[in-house]
Amino acid sequence: MNIALERLFEGIVTTLRADVIPHVGDSFARGQAVGVIDLISNIGPRVEWARAPLLESVRARRRLQRTVAALLGAAAPDDEASPEEMDSPELERERDRLDGAICDAMRVAHARSAADAAAHEALGLIIRHAHDEASREMKLTRKPLFAEIASGQDGKADARP
Repeated sequence: MNIALERLFEGIVTTLRADVIPHVGDSFARGQAVGVIDLISNIGPRVEWARAPLLESVRARRRLQRTVAALLGAAAPDDEASPEEMDSPELERERDRLDGAICDAMRVAHARSAADAAAHEALGLIIRHAHDEASREMKLTRKPLFAEIASGQDGKADARP
């Protein structure tokens, strides 16, 4: 029987908070344990099983690439494979390929944006896309536990030094 990754991560964090941190006398070591909690909390949304965000990211990049190509008067890209049929490593490679294509389009749009309204619009779409991607990533990232790591405390109300 396989345990779900979410459950595994929850178990590790619970064990660290309930059984490890309270029994560690050194504040530096407690801080390191809290740092591990922070690390585990941020790994979860990025591991293999989080395929849905990666799939949506590829879809969004493909839509952006088609729209920008049309605005710049370029040929529409020929998407051979459906992202739904790709496994996670293939999706990652496709995302990276699309990032390169979008950067190339951004260079072209920037060079033409002062004199060409469509190129200016394309550049704006690329910038908006980058902002939206950064916002999505920030939603996946939990606030760091810097204060707890530095103090060696786990931040719980019942925590004892």
